[in-house]
Amino acid sequence: MLLVADENIPGLEACFASKAQIRRLPGRHIGAEDVRDADLLLVRSVTQVNRALLKGSKVRWVGTCTIGRDHIDEVALSDMGVGVLSAPGCNAAAVVEYVVTALVVLERLYGLPVVGSTLGVVGCGQVGRRLVEAARFLGMNVIVCDPLLRQAPAPLVSLEELLDQARIVSLHVPLVHGGLHSTYQMLGPKEMARLRPDACLIQTSRGGVVDEQALLASFHEHPDRLLVMDVWQGEPWINPEVLARAAIATPHVAGYSYEGKFRGTWMIYQQLCRHLGWTPEVSLQECLAQLTPINLDTLADCGSLASALLAMVPLLRDDAALRALRNEPDFGQGFDRLRKEYPLRFEFSNYSLPEMKHPVCGMLHALGCQVDGFYRV
Repeated sequence: MLLVADENIPGLEACFASKAQIRRLPGRHIGAEDVRDADLLLVRSVTQVNRALLKGSKVRWVGTCTIGRDHIDEVALSDMGVGVLSAPGCNAAAVVEYVVTALVVLERLYGLPVVGSTLGVVGCGQVGRRLVEAARFLGMNVIVCDPLLRQAPAPLVSLEELLDQARIVSLHVPLVHGGLHSTYQMLGPKEMARLRPDACLIQTSRGGVVDEQALLASFHEHPDRLLVMDVWQGEPWINPEVLARAAIATPHVAGYSYEGKFRGTWMIYQQLCRHLGWTPEVSLQECLAQLTPINLDTLADCGSLASALLAMVPLLRDDAALRALRNEPDFGQGFDRLRKEYPLRFEFSNYSLPEMKHPVCGMLHALGCQVDGFYRV
């Protein structure tokens, strides 16, 4: 059995070495000839999987080791008898940690008030629910917009109400084209006009969710607004004007934790075991248990919450690396290189601190770090 996979997917050998021959390829350049003899195809969000890619191939299962599925033409694959698997929630913790770090950094660098501010969470799936909890640890008020829900862990409001009320808006919806709950350019000119003049917009969902031209026009009228951008229209060739306007800009890496990536691979592996009758031989807990807890005390001055968070989620490093690409002749190639060569990043749960040594220990523990003498209920 031949498995063709994006070269940036970790854990392939651990999960599939005993089941299939593995062929790794650059995800953005996987073509029809590459998959013609493949039985299985594993991708991330940069590979467009459609009829043209799979026509004439042996592929019967496609797995995307990501939360989103908008890069897969599911209607066409269903017509071809190809099953589609995904990994919902695999990197939810990492995305929330990114957003929390961004909030604390914006407070330090731009004076954005966090404690007492209202956070509007658009999309309350696995990422949104975790963010609601984390925001409350930070002392924020939270409201939620998600038309698919009747109940949520925070007051449910319409998108219009959320945009009117929230000082900070964070997007966590899938990209859906058409239909009653389309999210394609759900933040257009009318929605941008409703944002508060001092609003902060955090975009970690999918590039097509925001109309970037409307964003630029609106933010030009309101220079006090803050923008955090991790996902972009037209990746990897992003709009340099949006990049210049963002307070924090990163190359689609909000969910790029080691645990999140490995968890995505393992989730696809588990599903294939069920569908193909394989006996599971790999335990996620055993694989992640091999990680050695990192002493955060050696990485940062943990008397400051911002310095501790930046040691774990290096947003300013990633921001500088993305902006440096402006001087390169091929920005798109550089964007992809930053993602391919992204340094190992671990989730908060893999960091430890001595008991009560620093004033922010309680907050770091609440956010998921291991702190001696504290025990999560």
